[in-house]
Amino acid sequence: MSGLEKIRDRILHEAEETAAEKMQEAEAEARNIKSEAVRKADETAEDVRAKAENEIKAYSERVDSAIDLEHRTRILAAKQEIISDVINEARRRILGLSNREYFNLLLKLMEKNIRKGEGVIYFSEDDHDRIPQGFSFEVKELAKRHGGELSISNECRKIGPGFVLSYGGIEENCTLDALFAEKKDDLTDLVQTILFS
Repeated sequence: MSGLEKIRDRILHEAEETAAEKMQEAEAEARNIKSEAVRKADETAEDVRAKAENEIKAYSERVDSAIDLEHRTRILAAKQEIISDVINEARRRILGLSNREYFNLLLKLMEKNIRKGEGVIYFSEDDHDRIPQGFSFEVKELAKRHGGELSISNECRKIGPGFVLSYGGIEENCTLDALFAEKKDDLTDLVQTILFS
């Protein structure tokens, strides 16, 4: 082999070694790039998975909260309906009392509202027509015990069951509708305590 061939072979050999080294470096770099890309893809996938799980959990909590709120709202509405039915039934029972029982109840109501001085009681036409015998005397005696005077007016008012009590032009509405409206919160609380405690 001549010297030129030896130089050429050595150059080829060095070129092959350099090429092999460059190939190994390129393959190592490709492996590193691939490994880094896989790692980043795994991180991204984990982030997406964690975010999706958090969104699913938050959505599930909102759905559970909405269901719970709807459940409580329906229970509350049912309770309010029951309470309203009980109060309406109490009113119906009062209206269904016999004349004597009804007017005894009105006497108790008068006693709570009687004042000293001279007063007049007004009834509706329906109630005025069903006043029991001796009721006027009972009213006068009740007023006398409280230091006042009360008389039943022959003038009928366009009111519901109950009466209007008038002292010197100042009137107090003691109809059942007014009393039930005034005591609505107290009655609601009482019925709720009795039924749902």
